[in-house]
Amino acid sequence: MAGTVVSIRGNRWSASSWLFDWAVTTLATEVRDLELAAELRGLVAENLGWLALADFSVAHRDEISRASRESLVPKAERELPPDLENREGVLEHLRLLVITLEDHPNV
Repeated sequence: MAGTVVSIRGNRWSASSWLFDWAVTTLATEVRDLELAAELRGLVAENLGWLALADFSVAHRDEISRASRESLVPKAERELPPDLENREGVLEHLRLLVITLEDHPNV
């Protein structure tokens, strides 16, 4: 099973369910808005495997982008096991997620 993130412009990032869940859960712990954090946790809890930026307000999109830019890769570098298979590939894939989450107009 996999999870997908879709930017406003339609760019997609897909990953195995464990990585999608880890990324969305991490975002939930890093956003400042409690309502947004709960919504992100709900996506994981409901096993939806889908996060579309179009489903969020501009303010929430900005918060998701900020949290991803500041936290996703640094947290992965600290928390993912050193012996994780293809660890460098996973980190690079998370960098691509950050780019995907930045891909939205502020309108």
